Amino acid sequence: MTTPLLEVDSLSVTLPVDGRPQTVVSDVSFSVGAGEALGLVGESGSGKSMTARAIMRLLPKGASTLGDVRFDGTSVPDMSAKSLREWRSMRVAMVFQDPRAHINPVRPIGDFLCEVLVANRKVGRKQAERRAVEALRTVHVADAERRLRQYSYEFSGGLLQRVMIAAALITEPQLLLADEPTTALDVTTQEEVMAIIDELRRDRQMSMVFITHDLELAAAVCDRTAVMYAGRLVEERASDRLHRDGAHPYTRALLGARPSLDVDGERGTLAAIPGRPLAGYEAPDGCAFADRCPYCHPVCRSERPELTPVHNGLAACHFAERIADGTVLEGLPRA
Repeated sequence: MTTPLLEVDSLSVTLPVDGRPQTVVSDVSFSVGAGEALGLVGESGSGKSMTARAIMRLLPKGASTLGDVRFDGTSVPDMSAKSLREWRSMRVAMVFQDPRAHINPVRPIGDFLCEVLVANRKVGRKQAERRAVEALRTVHVADAERRLRQYSYEFSGGLLQRVMIAAALITEPQLLLADEPTTALDVTTQEEVMAIIDELRRDRQMSMVFITHDLELAAAVCDRTAVMYAGRLVEERASDRLHRDGAHPYTRALLGARPSLDVDGERGTLAAIPGRPLAGYEAPDGCAFADRCPYCHPVCRSERPELTPVHNGLAACHFAERIADGTVLEGLPRA
């Protein structure tokens, strides 16, 4: 069997919260093969972005981790400072949610795009600028030569996100981590940006971890989808299967909360998920979703379910098989 390009093995992340160490990501494991796209889905606070930052070793001061992250068989936590810099600049790239927070506003866009090539690949400035122009054209930025001399405040949100994508792809990485890259964009621009990312990924056979709260978007661009809740993975399966018939109650609730049109073209009523999402450090001993779950039973509050095989996927629910089968949960006392 071919070794996956990225392996996340029992990853846990602890951060200082109100002066105390709190676990925000707990025992997360998944893998991504060469050329494969994995969607990481969940509500705000579920641990998606923190998982991506732990993969990149970009955690805030005071953070600690357990477990391992391996890239092409090499442990990322064990990398030296030099190896880590080379890995980040040559083999992996990350697209962040807010490009304005990551692009220096007092330097031209050309500097932002060229500095990695000049510093790490020892490419001359003129050659780096030619590649920067090509990268901007690849993400459909018109008049690329002029744009290199402009500053971030002269770009719209959609154009600046395209610049961020161009910067991530200019070194031709093997793995792209895309952390909700369309969150701040309007719907039309979101569609354009995701089409660009998906097209480039497929053309270059690049692996991707795509972080989003949108199950439909994950299903459209990812081969597999992993769902996170309260810092843990609760389900993982092929995107098309998960989109049709999720086996975890949380996945079902997310699917039911999508806006839709009825047969007459009228906007349907949103099925809101009761309660509020929990952070990882707020999770109880049992199932973290118990208070919001329509299938909750006493065992859910006393025993934490582990990820187990269910219908060609994985789900962390005591009743995942019966939920996936559509079996009515009868004969069990409700909690």
